[in-house]
Amino acid sequence: MNLGLGMDSQNDRQKLMDNALMGLEIGISAMIAILFLISPITEEVFAAASILIVLFCIIVSFKLFISNRDRDLKNMIKGLMSSLTIWMVVILIEVFFTSHFNIQYLMPVSEILMLAGYLPLIYYVHRLLIDNRDRFDGRLDRKIIPGYLFLILVILYYASSNIIPVKISYFDTLLLISYLIAGIIFLALSTKALLGRLEYRIKYFLVILTVFIFLNFLGDALNLIEVLRAVDTGGLPATFYSLGILYLTLSLLVFSFNNRNTSLIDDMSKKLNDTQRFTRDLMSQSPDAVSIFNNDGSMVSVNDSFLRIYNVTRHEVEGKYNLFTDWKALGLSSGSQAESLKKGNILALERCKPGIGKFKGGDFYSSLKIFPTYDSDGRMSGYVGISMDLSNNVGLESDIRCAHDKLRDEYERKLEFTGIAAQELKAPLTPILGCLDRVRSEIKDESQRQYLDIIERNAYRQKNIIDRMVELSRLDNGKISVRYDDVDPCGLANAILGNYSTYKRTTVNEIPSGTIIRTDKEKLHNILDNMISNAMKYSYDGSKVSIGLYEQGPEYIFSVSDTGRGIHPSDLERIFERFYIVDANNDKRECGRIGLGLALVKGYVQLLGGRVWLESTPGEGSTFYFSIPKHNDF
Repeated sequence: MNLGLGMDSQNDRQKLMDNALMGLEIGISAMIAILFLISPITEEVFAAASILIVLFCIIVSFKLFISNRDRDLKNMIKGLMSSLTIWMVVILIEVFFTSHFNIQYLMPVSEILMLAGYLPLIYYVHRLLIDNRDRFDGRLDRKIIPGYLFLILVILYYASSNIIPVKISYFDTLLLISYLIAGIIFLALSTKALLGRLEYRIKYFLVILTVFIFLNFLGDALNLIEVLRAVDTGGLPATFYSLGILYLTLSLLVFSFNNRNTSLIDDMSKKLNDTQRFTRDLMSQSPDAVSIFNNDGSMVSVNDSFLRIYNVTRHEVEGKYNLFTDWKALGLSSGSQAESLKKGNILALERCKPGIGKFKGGDFYSSLKIFPTYDSDGRMSGYVGISMDLSNNVGLESDIRCAHDKLRDEYERKLEFTGIAAQELKAPLTPILGCLDRVRSEIKDESQRQYLDIIERNAYRQKNIIDRMVELSRLDNGKISVRYDDVDPCGLANAILGNYSTYKRTTVNEIPSGTIIRTDKEKLHNILDNMISNAMKYSYDGSKVSIGLYEQGPEYIFSVSDTGRGIHPSDLERIFERFYIVDANNDKRECGRIGLGLALVKGYVQLLGGRVWLESTPGEGSTFYFSIPKHNDF
């Protein structure tokens, strides 16, 4: 999908460049018009106009160069731009340096540069022939070369008859003959290219170049006759040169306009082809069975996955089934389902039993989704069906359901056993604890009283374990309800911290005084009590234990922090599991830990609609968090 962004950026740059070049074209056109409208037509004005016209052609050629993708056409345009640039330099030398500044020794340089201007065109036409040699008939050379040789010999013969030797400039004569030879070479190469099997736009551009060079060739031929025979040609050479550059300018404008339209068509065709190729690849590579139906419901195409899943051949299905008459074979349960597609509805069946292919009458199940497709005018053009083999899933689903039922029964029996066992274990403790006070009052021996203290301490420890198991059992069975009331969390935290005053810890209550929240006071008390107890047991003398509260969106966030020994990262994921004890191998059970406190915390928090988590760094301490929704009033 970056693809789309890249194309947009490229199109924006293309538009910006087109607008800039169009502005240059308009500006140069305006300058040419101003030269001829407000100034008398002198040789200097004509020369300036020639420079602007050549510059105009270069800009148009550059626009064509950046807007085309064809390599051969870009090379031909590159050759024209190079030649025009050289010829524009020649005009500048002749007008401003030779004539205006009277630097006469630059004139031969400009004439040699004029000859050099033919070289880029000759080079790129020759390269075109080499790169596309398989598109040309080699026998053409035997017809084209003699024809152009005969033409130049006729021109040289006519020009050399009645020579006036006194008036001959040998340098100019040699240059003019060189111009003719360069022109003949280009015309011979371009003629061969035009007779080959080239793309239409390349031939069109070659015609423009051929006519342009031919008009210049005629001007050079007349110039040669004028030099050798010392006759006045009436300014015909200049006329042919002017016709050549005007023809080139107008032809480039027309070609540029046609190229814009052709480029748009090419871009649209490319995008269409890309879309078709993408759709075809997507359909062929899809692991699901895909079927295409036309507007009357006839199945016109299926992908390879369809053939594989249904074990059929294309001949057996394409054109053989109709969505509206063979709906049962395709897996629909009624004809009305098929008819609903004509109204633009989407049909989705989680499970159906088609009757085509090798599964006809067998236990084959699939999912099926059929939806209509639309053309550019918004009219329904056909339907697409996508189905997935569910045969294996149906058997697996039955196995999973059976396993789920067994696990659920086992879990319910476990909960029932835990509840009964807890009650049975708790029953004997009540009379034991009741008798301890009476026995203590009758025993005066201090050593015997110590044994009673041990019995009492362990009895209460056992009672605490059983109470927690009973509470967890009630949570699991959903027998604990929530009673909402206005609660002062700051006062509640102070009361709980007071119960742990015997611990040598620095306690800090950071809950803002006067804060009132709506929740279950008893559940909040149990959560905070378990968390504070945990912080006290896992910290050292002098450590800091703090409680905090802040609002975050629709929740209140509580925190209980300590600066104790912290928790190793490997224990974080299991810390809220039942009976899981951190560093259990080194646990001496001095504090009666059985790994149920944080499990109860998690159960209470979830009962209140919140969540619980922690952050810890070994050696630095831990922070436990839990959330309670605001305004939880039922």
